[in-house]
Amino acid sequence: MKKLLTIAIALMVFSGLALANTANVTQTGEGNNADIQQAGSGNTADVTQNMTGDLGPAPKGHDVLIEQQGNNNSATVSQVGDEINANQANYWHTFKDHGAFKYGAKGILQQGDENIVTIDSTGHVNHQRVVQLGNRNTAGIVQDPGVLAIWWNLLAAEIQQAGNDNTANVDQHGESLGVNLVQAGNTNSATVSQTGTNNAAEIYQEGNDNIATQNQDGSDNTARLGITNGDGNTTDQTQTGDDNWADTDIWGDLNITTQTQLGNLNAADITIVGNSNIASQTQTGNGYSSTISITGDSNTATVVQGP
Repeated sequence: MKKLLTIAIALMVFSGLALANTANVTQTGEGNNADIQQAGSGNTADVTQNMTGDLGPAPKGHDVLIEQQGNNNSATVSQVGDEINANQANYWHTFKDHGAFKYGAKGILQQGDENIVTIDSTGHVNHQRVVQLGNRNTAGIVQDPGVLAIWWNLLAAEIQQAGNDNTANVDQHGESLGVNLVQAGNTNSATVSQTGTNNAAEIYQEGNDNIATQNQDGSDNTARLGITNGDGNTTDQTQTGDDNWADTDIWGDLNITTQTQLGNLNAADITIVGNSNIASQTQTGNGYSSTISITGDSNTATVVQGP
């Protein structure tokens, strides 16, 4: 009996050590603020803040809040530059809201198990917000404005995932960029890459096993994707140039869409209601417009515009 009691106590001690939460904060410079809240077990949070530079009258310092209410979650935040925030705001997007990115929405919150968040920001007035309300989700944000403006560069990213095993990655290089990304389902994947100025990207995926990719290089481009109650869809939007607009809406399963815009002032729209359809739009040059509308199953539509 004494031997069994000793073994039980040893197991309890070992279990307690294995499930402890870990929080590490490294700060260099002035005006940095880090707030980490962990309720659960086996969570890890690492924050590095390095305040550098002095850009005019803009406020200096970094601000981060990490809240983890689950088990075995991981959050890593690296902030280098001037006024970079990853904090919780007072409003929450609903998962049905397809609206544009709202300035000032910030936050990191994980309510689930085994979620991973990684944020690497360099620059001025960067705002990130990550919300993961499920298990085993992965979110990554990289922000680099390049040469800083006299007053500020703004790179903003928002990721929300309500489900399990979703992956979302945002890579931003430039100024005044915005991303609004929501995945309400399981095993979805979304990737957004932005280079330039005043580009806006939005992805909304409701369903399972969907894959979305958006690439923007230029200025004043808008790319929007909405999947409602669909599974196994694959979408790709690429914009190189200025003032291009691309929109894809899907209600159904196993559809494949591609929108490629190489030029300026182009507009492309795809709407699909059905399953196993293929739609493709390619615009090379300036000022083209194309609309594809499909209702039904196993259809194929291809539009090529340009010289």
